[in-house]
Amino acid sequence: MRLERVVVPWRRQGVDPRAVNVDWVTLRKRQEDRAKDDVKAELVIDRIASEEKIDVTDEEVDHELEHMGRHSGEIRRSVARSFDKAGSAR
Repeated sequence: MRLERVVVPWRRQGVDPRAVNVDWVTLRKRQEDRAKDDVKAELVIDRIASEEKIDVTDEEVDHELEHMGRHSGEIRRSVARSFDKAGSAR
């Protein structure tokens, strides 16, 4: 998924990622390291939320998705789909 975030913009611009002079092994390793850090951070946040009994309502989630959608120029459904995909990958 992280590697896609690097490649997709190139494709949108009509650039073939295979034609780009990139050290794919290093790029993949860097993305893997960042993904591991992201997972660790999420686990820590989940643990803190659980210990502190912090809960989020559906309304709060919807509000944040709307905000993120406006900020990034995407529609809410697109942002929600991105989160759904990320959640199902766990």
